[in-house]
Amino acid sequence: MKIPVKWMMWAVCMPPYFFAFFQRTATSVFGVELAALFGLSGAVTGLLAAMYFYIYAAMQLPNGFLADSVGPRRMMLFGGLIMGAATTAFAFPLSLTYAMIVRFCIGFGASFYFVAILKLQTNWFTPAEFPLISGLTIFIGNCGALFGVGPFALLAAAFTWQMVFIVFGLLTIIFAVIGFLIVRDHPAQYSKPHMPPSLKETLKTIFTEPRNYCTLIAFAFSNGPYIAFASLWGVPFLMHCYGITKIDASGFTVWLPIGVAFGCMFNGIIAARFGSERRALLTILSFAAIGWAIIAFVRFPGNLWLYRPVFFALGFCIASLNLIFTTVQKHTPAPMSGSAFAFTNMGGFIMISTLQPLCGFILDLSVGVRSPGSIPPVYPDSAYRIMLSMLLIIHCLSVAAYYLTEKVGRRHRPAGTAA
Repeated sequence: MKIPVKWMMWAVCMPPYFFAFFQRTATSVFGVELAALFGLSGAVTGLLAAMYFYIYAAMQLPNGFLADSVGPRRMMLFGGLIMGAATTAFAFPLSLTYAMIVRFCIGFGASFYFVAILKLQTNWFTPAEFPLISGLTIFIGNCGALFGVGPFALLAAAFTWQMVFIVFGLLTIIFAVIGFLIVRDHPAQYSKPHMPPSLKETLKTIFTEPRNYCTLIAFAFSNGPYIAFASLWGVPFLMHCYGITKIDASGFTVWLPIGVAFGCMFNGIIAARFGSERRALLTILSFAAIGWAIIAFVRFPGNLWLYRPVFFALGFCIASLNLIFTTVQKHTPAPMSGSAFAFTNMGGFIMISTLQPLCGFILDLSVGVRSPGSIPPVYPDSAYRIMLSMLLIIHCLSVAAYYLTEKVGRRHRPAGTAA
């Protein structure tokens, strides 16, 4: 059976995308060691982790325009080479400043991939296939996020996290080159417009569409708390509140990306069952709020196994955020789709880069009780309750923002775009 060309091209783009997601959660493993190595506070540890997300957020709009003009093929080669080289360099943390600069470069390279892949999917796959292929893409990415928690902790214990980074860095470079050789931006029969949208025209369209602001806030305020917790603060939360080891804590938090990975596979089915991605997303994100409330206010002394289904359910619900990009695609002209995807995605990473150090700052405000030889401090349960309550409130604002998407769209529908 011959595999369609578009599926082959999609497949070769996935390994670097896997590694990009791995970088988001790997800090939950090596962050503790770097904090001990450099004597970092919670806020500074959060800042180090957030360096990836600062540049990732800043590059979204430029990358969106590049996807619409230069094309995804060249973007992914450039991004993959940068991310791979920086990943290898991060294995040698010479100083805190060096680690922050290299972490920044990792985020810079990784930032090219998601928007480029969405643009490639728009060019090669039909609108009916878009929810399915997007769900599969997010599934692969979250397998990388999953690997960055549990399996990475085991590999780091066996071979050191530095050795894993060297291998992953080299693999990223290899697959970036393979992708460049195989991927094509458009099908052969594609007829390129004589005059593609200019940067000014694209920005005007994106910034004057009120629904784009609703989807940006909805994505940011739900994805941000999840990533902040899953990529950095989930493991310390379990370690400090229950006195378990880092590897044991990773064994519980790994169920967050497992839930997301499985949820992505069912996005298309769930949207069909509900009749639209809007109804599906509003319902599922409301259930996610219940998950956040349980994590914030309920404790399971002697029954830690209950965190597995709670984390899995939360991750499964958060996976529905993939449907936001279907909403964006519907109300955006196709030649500007890359920029619109980037605008929405940008919000998520602005929120993540804000929340990671903010969560650390909130924890630092508590009375950090230092165990003998423990760096950074062990934070009390009360501090985590405050931090998690903040994440719950932010997530609830996400649901409200997405609800408003259709309301503002009815009054401000641009001529010539899909409803």
